[in-house]
Amino acid sequence: MALQTGKNFINFAFAIFSPDESLLSTILQKNMKKLFITAALLGSFASQSTFAKTEGNYIGIDAIRTELRFDKVKGSALPGDIGNDNETSVGVNYKYAFNFDNFFVAPGLFYDYAHAKAISTGTFGLGTPFRDDLELNHRFGAKLDLGYDITNKFAAFATVGAANNSVRVLWRPQYMSNHTNGLGLIYGVGAKYSVTHNIDFNLGYEFSNARMKDLDGRRIDFNVNVARAGVAYKF
Repeated sequence: MALQTGKNFINFAFAIFSPDESLLSTILQKNMKKLFITAALLGSFASQSTFAKTEGNYIGIDAIRTELRFDKVKGSALPGDIGNDNETSVGVNYKYAFNFDNFFVAPGLFYDYAHAKAISTGTFGLGTPFRDDLELNHRFGAKLDLGYDITNKFAAFATVGAANNSVRVLWRPQYMSNHTNGLGLIYGVGAKYSVTHNIDFNLGYEFSNARMKDLDGRRIDFNVNVARAGVAYKF
């Protein structure tokens, strides 16, 4: 059936571009009914392909790759070497999307279990070595996605937000430690693909800058960059 319909369309197209008007007339007379049936089926299929808007409640789980980087260590006499870390872990999130003619705004909350570490080493003015171990245990916060439904399956968005980074600082050689929090802004980009009406696949990359103090009162600026791949359920 499909093969025959395809042949009919090929013959019809050939007839349209053919200089022989009798050929076009013959094709139309023999295949008019089939062409109308095919057009009706295509129209019915198109009418059922309603636009899947990004709208409503979404709860998701992500596989994340967290990069923790020291940016600056203020207050040391001599700058030290900085070692950065990448760790793979998991995160969960919730958001609610409002849709305005395919443009959407989606505020939400998230929690990431990170468990990444960065190390800074160097010496003080008298040659005394120091080492800071910065461990990012987890982070949570609020984000806002601003995006557009490009097709009935695909959407792209930008992300802004703020995160509270729970970190543990270990100061060597004294082996003193302290848990503290570093606040930072989030910005990034992402995209989603709707597998079904209720299931979305998501990809994203986010940047974040944060600041804290170590046990000696030195200010530490650090970056948390996160790559995400996850699935979300719409309800």
